[in-house]
Amino acid sequence: MFLNVYRDGRTRTVHKLLYTGDFLDGDFRDLYLNPRFRSEDIYELGEVMNDGSTGRPGNLRIVNATQKEVSYLLIETGWYKLVVLDFKAGATADLSLQYSGGLSCQAQFANSGQRLASAVSIVDTSDSKESRQLSIIVRGGNVAIESPQPGLRPSHCCASDRPDPEHEWLY
Repeated sequence: MFLNVYRDGRTRTVHKLLYTGDFLDGDFRDLYLNPRFRSEDIYELGEVMNDGSTGRPGNLRIVNATQKEVSYLLIETGWYKLVVLDFKAGATADLSLQYSGGLSCQAQFANSGQRLASAVSIVDTSDSKESRQLSIIVRGGNVAIESPQPGLRPSHCCASDRPDPEHEWLY
């Protein structure tokens, strides 16, 4: 499944890989129920977990600390995806979310083929009920996932249902 975004007669995002299921996987529409716009520039797909369990509460701050517009940020946790579109230079967005096990982000600068990616696993203490503070920050030529609370560990893969960005070209 690929994402194409058009706005005001202009192509904003073309052929962004979202999902690579095969005949053993569920249908995309069954896995990612109730697609909806959370705001004018943020599109949500799916739920945090589709196996009946719930995620942990978190607050997410997204920051574009560059002088360039970001065409899209694809943020994922469990079977839940957020797509932030047309993220302006210097912009900040604050969201609540539930996360499950980890968090990943892929981004691409507007008018550029330069893609960025980062992923972390999140290790929480089992008795922690506190809402985790998370940040995704685009700075320089990188995207970083950070938290003032301990427990973030770098992770290689960006999502369970598709390859990391370096291998997307195979699709």
